[in-house]
Amino acid sequence: VIASNFPVVLASVAGHLLKGIGVTEASAFHAVESLIGGAVANMRETLPDDALTGPVMRGDAETVGKHMRALRPHPDAAEVYRVLSAAAVEIAQRRGVDPKKLAALAGMLRPVEDN
Repeated sequence: VIASNFPVVLASVAGHLLKGIGVTEASAFHAVESLIGGAVANMRETLPDDALTGPVMRGDAETVGKHMRALRPHPDAAEVYRVLSAAAVEIAQRRGVDPKKLAALAGMLRPVEDN
């Protein structure tokens, strides 16, 4: 289910978020499909840990913070973002990303009741 159903759920969530900011349904889901296709293509070439890209892999707390603020009106999507970003921090640790940057990210990504 995690590998087969949840990517579809994530695509739906992402597409509906884009629709919420005025992107047409067709354009939103085309964009999401393109992004997911790129991630899958990367995994065809290497292991998932090595295929991960994005703000957590860069240790980019500023971008993660912007994403979290943008998702505040969407608490369910914000929680999905938080949990999956925390998992990405674990991958980034294994990949040797700067521990100080990852500690800052981990602090941002704690559950609300822990902050």
